[in-house]
Parts: sequence; C-alpha cells; structure tokens
Amino acid sequence: MLISARVFGAVKQASQKGTRLEWESSFILPTNTVPIYYDLFLNPNLEKGTFTGEVNIIIQVTEERRSIICHTKHLDIKNTKLIMLEKDSSKSSEEVTIKEHFEYKPNEFWVITVESSILPGLYKLILEFSGKLKEKIVGFYEGGYIDPKTKQRKNLAMTQFQPTYARQAFPCFDQPNFKSKFLVKLVRPSKGYSALSNMDQVKEIPDSPKPGLTIVEFQESVLMPTYLLSNENKFEIAINIAHELAHMWFGNLVTLKWWDDLWLNEGFASFMQYKGVNHAHPDWEPMELFPLNNLHVVMKLDAVLSSHPIVQKVEHPDEITKLFDLISCLKAASIIRMMEDFMGEENFRKGIISFLNKFEFVNAVTQDLWDELQNIVPDIDITRIMDSWTRQMGFPVVQVSLLKGGNRELRQSRFLADSTAKKSKKYHDYRWDVPITYITGSNNEVHRAWFMSDMESLSIYCPASEPWVKFNYRQIGYYRVNYDPTEWKTLSDVLYTDENVFNPSDRAHLLEDALILNTNQMSSGGKLKEKIVGFYEGGYIDPKTKQRKNLAMTQFQPTYARQAFPCFDQPNFKSKFLVKLVRPSKGYSALSNMDQVKEIPDSPKPGLTIVEFQESVLMPTYLLSNENKFEIAINIAHELAHMWFGNLVTLKWWDDLWLNEGFASFMQYKGVNHAHPDWEPMELFPLNNLHVVMKLDAVLSSHPIVQKVEHPDEITKLFDLISCLKAASIIRMMEDFMGEENFRKGIISFLNKFEFVNAVTQDLWDELQNIVPDIDITRIMDSWTRQMGFPVVQVSLLKGGNRELRQSRFLADSTAKKSKKYHDYRWDVPITYITGSNNEVHRAWFMSDMESLSIYCPASEPWVKFNYRQIGYYRVNYDPTEWKTLSDVLYTDENVFNPSDRAHLLEDAFKLADSGLLDYKTPLELSHFLEKETHFVPWATAYNIFSFLHDMLSHTGTYPKLREYVSNIVIKAYNNLGWEVKDNDSYLRKRARSIVLKLACEFGHSKCLKEVSRRFFVWISSPEKRLHPDIRDIIYQFGMYAMGDETAWDKMWNLFLKEEDAQEKRKLMIGLASAPQPWLINRYIQYAKNESNVRSEDFYWVLFDVSNNPIGRPIAWDFLRSEWKYINDRYSINDNMLNRMINWVCRTFASEFKLREIETFFSICSEAGLSETAKIQTLEKGKRGEVTSVLVVTFRAREVVSLLLEFLPDIRSSSPSLTSEIFDITNKNYTS
Repeated sequence: MLISARVFGAVKQASQKGTRLEWESSFILPTNTVPIYYDLFLNPNLEKGTFTGEVNIIIQVTEERRSIICHTKHLDIKNTKLIMLEKDSSKSSEEVTIKEHFEYKPNEFWVITVESSILPGLYKLILEFSGKLKEKIVGFYEGGYIDPKTKQRKNLAMTQFQPTYARQAFPCFDQPNFKSKFLVKLVRPSKGYSALSNMDQVKEIPDSPKPGLTIVEFQESVLMPTYLLSNENKFEIAINIAHELAHMWFGNLVTLKWWDDLWLNEGFASFMQYKGVNHAHPDWEPMELFPLNNLHVVMKLDAVLSSHPIVQKVEHPDEITKLFDLISCLKAASIIRMMEDFMGEENFRKGIISFLNKFEFVNAVTQDLWDELQNIVPDIDITRIMDSWTRQMGFPVVQVSLLKGGNRELRQSRFLADSTAKKSKKYHDYRWDVPITYITGSNNEVHRAWFMSDMESLSIYCPASEPWVKFNYRQIGYYRVNYDPTEWKTLSDVLYTDENVFNPSDRAHLLEDALILNTNQMSSGGKLKEKIVGFYEGGYIDPKTKQRKNLAMTQFQPTYARQAFPCFDQPNFKSKFLVKLVRPSKGYSALSNMDQVKEIPDSPKPGLTIVEFQESVLMPTYLLSNENKFEIAINIAHELAHMWFGNLVTLKWWDDLWLNEGFASFMQYKGVNHAHPDWEPMELFPLNNLHVVMKLDAVLSSHPIVQKVEHPDEITKLFDLISCLKAASIIRMMEDFMGEENFRKGIISFLNKFEFVNAVTQDLWDELQNIVPDIDITRIMDSWTRQMGFPVVQVSLLKGGNRELRQSRFLADSTAKKSKKYHDYRWDVPITYITGSNNEVHRAWFMSDMESLSIYCPASEPWVKFNYRQIGYYRVNYDPTEWKTLSDVLYTDENVFNPSDRAHLLEDAFKLADSGLLDYKTPLELSHFLEKETHFVPWATAYNIFSFLHDMLSHTGTYPKLREYVSNIVIKAYNNLGWEVKDNDSYLRKRARSIVLKLACEFGHSKCLKEVSRRFFVWISSPEKRLHPDIRDIIYQFGMYAMGDETAWDKMWNLFLKEEDAQEKRKLMIGLASAPQPWLINRYIQYAKNESNVRSEDFYWVLFDVSNNPIGRPIAWDFLRSEWKYINDRYSINDNMLNRMINWVCRTFASEFKLREIETFFSICSEAGLSETAKIQTLEKGKRGEVTSVLVVTFRAREVVSLLLEFLPDIRSSSPSLTSEIFDITNKNYTS
C-alpha cells in the first residue's frame, strides 16, 4: 500500500508539472519491449475457487529503457524479478535491480521501474501471482456441471481470453500485435479430471506440486497472441465436418443397394474428408497426412490371413455390423486415392459427378461406379483393375531387382506380416493390376507403367547413369516396395545426404516399408465397450430437481432400426416415413428428423401425448435423425472462417478488428452457398446484412470500419454491426469488382504471407494489389473503410438515352447536412448495371474526384437498373420517369429481376422517400408488384418497410388508409401461401409463409385475423395440442392481441412457467407481451422482474416485446424512466444490451414532445451521476442524433397518408366487419 501511495503521488506530481509518465500517457504497450516466449504455470484450487501461478516471459528489448510494462487485471502479483540473459551460455545471467513495481489500474498495467537503464538485449521477467476463479466468466474462471453418477456439482477451471481477458489469468503482453510461443503447465486433481490446452499433452508429473495433484505439460505452441491461448483442435474438427458433409453425397444422395457395397459410403467419405480439408486449408498439408493416418494403419490389418475384401457377400444380419471396420473405411479410401491418381484428377472428378447425377435418390452397386468411370477413361479397364483391389483381400509387395545396364525388373506377390503364413491352407496367392509410379535421381517427373495381374514380371527401362529410382511415388499405390540391398543402401545414402530430395510422404514411405519388410508381426483385435443401439435409454440430471431424467433415444445405423420397429432394414429400400411418437404430456419434448405437425393430448391414455411429424423424404431406415441444417451450417462456416481470419492471421491492433469479424461474417455465406446453393444464402445476404447495417450507417453518429482505439474500454464496443456486417458487405463488393478468382488468389496470398504473424488493413490491400495491378485497391477501399457512411448515386436520364451519375453522402435525415458534424464524403464507387435488352452486367468506376459519370445507353434501351443484386454498398436514386419505368416492368413481370434486385428496388425507393429525396408516391406505386411476389427476400424487405410505417403512423387518425393499402397488397400472397405447411415446401418458402402471415395479421387483414383468432381459441382451449412450429409465434402474438383476456393470459403465463424448451418459452414471451389490456402488460413486467419467473438475461426481451405492442409501448417507456436505476444496475455488465433497450423503446417516438421527454430523461440520468458510465456517454453523444433523425423521418412518413387513397382499389371489401367476427369468437365459453 505504501508503494502504491508513493507511486500514484508521483504520477500526480508529474501530471501537475505537465510531464506524463510512459504508463500514464498511453494505454498501448511500447513496441520496443517484445515478448518472445512464455513459460506459464497455473494451479487452480477448485475447492476454494482461487488460483496461483508463475509466468516466465522471455523479452526482447530493442531500445534503452527505464521500465518494463505488461498487462494485469484482478491479479495479486506477489513477486517480480527481472533477469538479463547473456547470449554466451558460459556467462551467468544477472538479476536487474528493481526500483519499484506496481499496478497502474487506469490502463491495466503492471509497471516495473529500475535503478539504472535497461539496455537492449534479452531479459526474463518472472512474476508470481494469484487470483480468483469465482464471480466472473472471463479470464481464468470457474465453471461446472452436475455429475450424473454422484448427483453432485463438479467444478471446472475454464478460460475466455478474447479480446483482452488473458491479463485476468496471468500477467502478459495482452495485445494482438505481440505473437509469442507458449509452454503451458496446468495442475489438475489426479483423479477424475483432465487438463486441456490448445496443444497436445507431452507429459504428466504425478503427486506434484503435492500429493493428489498432477502437473500436466503441453507441447510448445506456435506463434500466437495471448487471446488465442485456448483449447481448439482445428484439424480434427475440420476433418470430421468434411467427413459428415461427404455423406450428404455418398450415403444420402446415392445409397448403396446392399451392405456388400458399404465402401461406397464409408470409403468415399473417408477419402473426401481429406480432399475437402485440403481444398479449404492446403497449408495444413492434409494429403501428406493421408498415408500416415490411413495406409499405415490399415495395411497392418490387411496383411493377415483373417483380413477380408472391401466388397464381400453379406448373407446374415450379424455380418453387417462387422463391415464397419477399417477395411471398408481406410483401405477403401486408399484405393480410391490410387484410382484418382491413375485416372487423373479431372477425369476422376467428371466420373464421380456423372455417377452421383445418375444415381441421385436411388441405389447403386460397385459396378455402377465402375461403369460411369469407364465412360470417362475408355482406354483403362476400370472393372478389371479395381476388382483386383476390391474383391480380393490383402495387397502386394513389389520386388524391384536391379539388372545389368540399370534396368529394373518388378515382380509381385501377396504381402503378409507373417511370411510363414503362406504355408497355411487359408493362404491365397492373389495377384493385382498394379499402377506402378516412380521417380528417378535425374528427373522428378512421375513415370507410370501397368503391372497387370497376368504378367509374370515387368521390366522398367533405366539407363545405367541413373543414380537411383524410387517406386510408388508419394505412397499413392496401395502396395509395398522392396529393393535389392544395394538399392536400399543407395536410397538410404541419398536420404542421409539431403532428405529434401524426397517429399515428406516419400520419406515416410521408405521408412515404413523398410521397417515393416524387416519385421514379422501378427495383428490382433478385441472388443470395444458394449454399444447403445436401436431404441434405447439415455438421460441427464435435472439441474432444478437434482434428479435423473430418463430419455428415449435412437441409433439406427447400420442395422439397428430393426431393434426399434419391424422394418425392411436394408439400404436398398428407400421409403417415406410418417412418424408418431408418444411422450409424457409434461416436461418432455419429442424430436424427429422432420418438423412436428400436430399433437394428440391424453392419448393413448391420460398423461401422455402423441406427437406426429411431417412425412419424410425418401430415405433408408438408418437415416432417421434430427438436424437443423441452415443454422448449424452458417454457424460452423463462421467459426471455421475464424481459423484463417483471426487465428492463422491476427490483427495487429484492434483498429483492424474488421479483418476478423468482417471476413468471418462474409465467408459464412460463401461457405454455406458452396455446400448448399439451393438454400440461396447469397440472396439472403443483402437482407441480413446490407439492409440492417445501412440503417445504422446513415446517421451522423456512425463510425468508420477502421477507427482508432485509444482506450481499453473502446475495444469491446468495436464488436458491433459496422465491424461485422458493413465490413462483410464491402468485402462482398470488393470480391465482385476484383473478380471472384482474383479475390481468392489475393486472399490466399495474404494468408500465406502473414500466417502466424500480425497484419493490418494495408497489408491486405498490398496483397490484393499484386493480383490486380490495374486497380488502386488502397485508394478505393480506404474510401469505404476509413470514412463512415455511404453514398447515394443519383441517375439522371439525358436526351438520347444516356445516363449521368452524381454521388453524395446518404443520410436517413437529409436535413442533417446542416449539422456541424456533417462531412460531405465521397467514395470510389464500383458501378454495375443491367439493361432491358441485355442481362450482361456492365461495369464502370465512379471515382471520388469525378464530378459526374456518363453512362452510354442507346435511346432504344427500355430500362437500366443500377447496382446489380445490390452488391455495391450504396443506394441508387432515379428520375421520376425512370422509377415509373422500373415500377411498370416489375408489375408486368417481377421475374425480369432476380429476388435481390426486386428487394433492392423496394428498399432503396422507401429509404430515399424516408430521407426526403423521393416522393412517397414512387415507392408506393412500385410496391404493387408484391401482389404477385412469393419469394421470401422481397417480402421480408417489404415487412421491414411496412412495419416501420406502421410504427410511425399507428397513432394517427389516417393510419387505417395505410392498413387497408397493405392488406390489399398482401392478399394474393396470403392466399397462395396459406396457413398449412406443406411437405415439399423449400426452406425459403416456409420463411415466406411466416413473414406474409405476420404482415397480414399486423395490418389487420380480415381473413388473417379471423383465422389467427380461431386457431388461438382452439389452442388456448386445449394447449396440449401444439401448433406447428413455423406459425406458432404468429398465433401466440396476434391471437393474444386480437382476443386475449385475463383468463387466456393467465393460462399462457402458467404454460410459460412450466415450459422447459428455451425456444418455446421465447415464443410464449411474445404472446404474453401482446396482451391488449394495459394492466396485463404491467402485470407481465412486474412478474418478469422476479428471476425465478424470467431469467435475468431474458428480461431485456420482455421490454423489447412489450414495446412492439402499440398498447405496451408507452408502458415500456414509463417503466424505463421510473426504474432506470434498477435497469442500469441489472445490466451494468452489458453496455450493448442496455443501449439497445433504450434505442428500441424510443424508436417510434413521433413528436417534438417525445423528443423533449428523451432529453429530460438524459438530463435526469446525468444528475443521478450515471453520466460517468460508458452507457450514458454513448446515449448523450450518439443516440440523441439518431432519435432526431427518427422524428424527422416520422413527420415525412405522414406524407404517405395523402397518397394512399389513389392506390386503394375502387371496390371495397363487402365482408362482415372484423370486430363482429372476433366478437363472435370471444363470446364462446372457454375455461382455464
């Protein structure tokens, strides 16, 4: 304490004199002190919830200094030493005399000052420390679970280091620009625990540091920043994902006809997993690992008499399970790899594509594959060759004899691990058609020859001058090679002289063959633990009751479906399945591989419920499972992208966070599109990214993608939608103007150059510039990454048909240009356009220093549409006549434009009208095309637009006109899509149905509200009859709003309390917040404050949902103001959550009076002292401008009302009033 007092006093004095000390003047560590190596020891005490540790950091000091500074937070550093290391190992190291060491909390520093200077050189910094595991979820912290055997909680010590939490686990240089190697030692209890790090374990020291504990030491890591020191086995994750993805083609799309041909499933998946990972990450060299992980393993098993062929006759069900062995997987993968090699990679690819196309959704046998491959390579007898490898067990050894003159003579025989086994009666002297490959000492070219099974020997011409010949290049052939002793000696000498003469696979091959050929060994096998198959019991410990909860689970592959139900349990029988499962009515859910369609309560007896699922697609019995494909795929793709962008290449400082988050957010769509283009993920990109982030980027309080970080508190705030979605959007735009292949080459070059080191934005621009020297990448992309906002391109139609383009900054409130904060930025804009006479994408550059851009178009051109597929990050405005032309084209045939372009025209038109740059008549007229629209993307865009107008105008007397307009627009789509979810609906059609129903109900479409009320009444009367999950939340929300009373609300509340499924609880919350009575909404908020009713992290959603209800909106605002301190205290750990809550509740305020209320609210918060927090600073600096923009847009939106009448149909609906219809339903007597 005395040291701390003295040091901070010194700081104060220095500041008073105008001199700022180094640790005070900047929160960034000095770059002349570089950590090279960490030796880290961590010892957690799981009983006490504390930890101790020691870290030895090797530091390179490059300039003379008076202090060493590193990071620490929430640690008690007990001992500090600094030792100068001598380069000459014969000299002893010298301890540096430390003057003071102390924590400087404002910048989270540990500061060490010395009596004299710290000269350039190597130093070891030794720090002993302790800390707490409890009361946090970052750094080094306590986690846990309930042990299913003992029913007791088992504590764990876990880590979360990103972005700046490693300093809470050990003192370190916790910045991404410092990459070091780490040697980690962890202490674990000797019994019942494992220790994991991001490297493999190398050794354990039992009973250390005391009895009952074990020190676990891990391999030295690769170079990486502190925030990546975590547990991640990248290769295994990638290989497993690739294997399962391959089964989508080999096993699912094309299914084996009978188990004889199991290798068509397992062999191809085991081979393609390496091809897939090699495609994604060739720098991991997975194809070099293939022989090690496959050939070397399976050849051992295949070299005994008890082996079996890849294709073998299955004559009894008991034989099927036995086929799932390494022969069917690894040997099959190996001979596929060999076949690809002798056919040629491109020929092999064509043949496999032909096979998959011909036999999609039907069954195939091995011969079907041979036939398709034969068509591609008619000069190779595929059937003969491959039958020798698939219908015979074992493999050959090729004996190479050196003849006079240098030629080689090859002979083959079956290889057996035990050569004496050839005397057995079980021995068969098989022969194979062997694809011989070899390289020579004078030529690295791969030579090829066929050693057919009916040939006694094969002669290979080699001149006497050839220094050596090595056969079976890269060990691609599934055979061993033996040489004469003189040749083995020659190859050995070559390896010893320069091992790099051979690639790693050939070096490993020579070593493996030499050792195996000189060793007799026998293989044996054994049983694994008993399997849980068919329909079986699983379970878990309920965290509330601490009791075991049993589950019924399934495992049907390969032949265990018959243990669940009588069936035709063979893969050649593909059928459709209609599944009904019985579950206990309370506390259980039922899942299958199709969506649930209905439930029958108290059936087959009281207390049970029958759950019925949709009819499945055609599939064999063993494929019955549950999978949420799109969400899983998009998340996996995002996290896989971080393996390259963030892990392999790390940003140098947080200014360039977008290099991590932007690329991951972009590549997740690229990855899913590559795997499943039928989901149309690239059509969803503008909707989920551009439309969202452009709204945030169109205000004065936005920020550039690349921005200066000047304090640690600013780092977390960077993880926002600008760094993710805007960054992803400009990356997508950049890929488009560079060309996909050029972009790919540039990114690969960037990743290769900066692997395991740090990079900044300019490094990426430089690598891309090398690929496209005619495009000034830095200039162009700096205009998008170092400026906030984006442009609107104004297109003017000139005489003769030409177009003139001008650009200016787009703002949601165009009057904001009068503000002192306004900057009239300009951008280098990649212009794209299509025309009515030509679907070709035309391109031009509109550079920032150009006043205008002229586009040549002949007068005969019927129309021109700019910003193709909305790939450019800008809006486009046209002259009124051009808007009218585009509107007419859309209405006549909406399919002239793709879904992205239809959504783009709609979005731009309304946003331009919102900002005052376009008359509302234009977007209203254009939106008529929606009458014929069925695609999800335009409808989702329309929903966002009309919901905004709904919020802005719902309190006005003329709102009914907007309501009638939207109801008429949506009626055809409503009738087309309907309420019934069909079996053959695509993913996007299902989503289109949900969005159209929601829009129709929100705007009071009479048929929609009548039907939702009917369905809500049926459900609330018998809630055990579950609604279809695709429409459940719509019925909860609008059914409650239309006809919910206290009885219905109480019933839904009790269902919410009992519900255990998180997704279902979230849907019920929407319904509870949609009550039409203000007192019920107030009751809901008060109930939700109790954390035994609503989890603390879910209370945010309560206010969010309530503010979506027009009746609840003022209630949410009153609650926010009256209980601000309660809310602020509750969410003090999450600034973003709090700020989103404020922004959302205030989003529809539409009067100057409301603006004054907001300003008063900010003033009261400041008086309460809350302005000191980051939350209030954000509100005062940024949100006020955004609210003002909303108000201006709101006043402008009212102009819509005067235009609505001319777009409404002349004939009004003659149906009975909605009020009377609902009244009829609510008069029915239902009880809770």
